[in-house]
Amino acid sequence: MSNIEELNNRVKGLFNKIKPFLDTESKDSISNYLTHFEFEMAFEAIFIELKNLDYVPNNTDKKAMFQLGLDLPLNKIDNQVLVNDFWTSFIEFLEAE
Repeated sequence: MSNIEELNNRVKGLFNKIKPFLDTESKDSISNYLTHFEFEMAFEAIFIELKNLDYVPNNTDKKAMFQLGLDLPLNKIDNQVLVNDFWTSFIEFLEAE
């Protein structure tokens, strides 16, 4: 399995865990990012939706989310697209849970 396939599968796995909590528009948007192999944007969109929910569902592993963010690598400012200062907001959200 290539690195791209692995990242795709990991982001899709996270998406599938939170999908029941999302509205149709959010699901469609994230699905579109994944279809076009825009993993970073899909991950950021998932984070935005989790932040809107104001919690991380019990079926979601925060350590795995953190590692996936590093692997994408969204901790680098150049890779952040949808959210200004994504990494700081992401870490603060995970720590607040």
